[in-house]
Order: sequence, then structure tokens, then C-alpha cells
Amino acid sequence: MEKRDAELGRTAFYVYVLDTDYGLYVGHTANVGARVGAHVADAVESTAGGQAELLWTSYPFRTRRESARFEAALKSLRDQRSERFTEITGLEPIPFEPVPNDASRTPAERRGFGRGLLSVIAMSVVRLWRMAIR
Repeated sequence: MEKRDAELGRTAFYVYVLDTDYGLYVGHTANVGARVGAHVADAVESTAGGQAELLWTSYPFRTRRESARFEAALKSLRDQRSERFTEITGLEPIPFEPVPNDASRTPAERRGFGRGLLSVIAMSVVRLWRMAIR
């Protein structure tokens, strides 16, 4: 087990597939429920506004490194529209193509929140969540 994972007390990591308006998103995490919740709440920039829905979760991996490698392989199969992706997940391989971000605006502004109180709260929650998973 990697030192970072041992420090966090993490012993299992998962690869997951989300259906979004942008195609199938593939990611990995130690806590599928929390991570999917972040996607659904538009707290993950790459899927923000994409109506994320969990479709598939892998068996547990012992280390983050193993799950990250499997995630990369699964993304490659998806992007190649490989039948192997379907054999593994039972899903049609639809490449993930998010709408390009407007670099001049914050993620909250791109989602229509502006820089008001709700935006400040949302971004603070995201920052705290990111610090907690490190």
C-alpha cells in the first residue's frame, strides 16, 4: 500500500463510470458515494452541468495506483470505442467530450452562480473537500 493511502487509512479504491451529457466519464476514488455526490452537485469542474449518473463501479483495488492504472486503461478503451470496454462494463463506449471551459470565468460563474454568496459557499465546500481527500 502506498504511504499516502496508508496515512488516510484507505484500503480500497474503485473505478467508476458516469453517464453525463458529455459522454461517459471514467474516474477513480476511495469513496464512490462521496465522489458521485460531488459530480451530481456540480463540484467537479469536468462534469459540471453534465447531469452525472452512476452506471458502473469496479471491484475494489488495494491501492490508488492500481485503480488509477485501470482507470487510464478503461478511458483508452472507451475512447477507442473498443468492444473490450463493453465486455468489462456492459456499456457502449461513448467518449467523454466536455464543453470547453471559458478560462475568463470561475467554475461557479460557468454554472450560473456568479460571484454571490452561494458561489463563495460552494467554492469553499469544494476546497475543504479537496483538502480532506489529500
